[in-house]
Amino acid sequence: MFTIEEDRGTYRGPVRRHNGYYAGDFTRSQRATPGEIAKLARLQAPTFPTRSTH
Repeated sequence: MFTIEEDRGTYRGPVRRHNGYYAGDFTRSQRATPGEIAKLARLQAPTFPTRSTH
């Protein structure tokens, strides 16, 4: 026997299509400037020493 549940949450405005993941509402968040994005693009990932297999 299967139990079928329906989600009946509170209505919060227009229905938006989504993939099931809700990260939050970022409509009032400050956006990064082109200069800040360029700095992030120049960052290099840290490197870690690896063990030699020899």
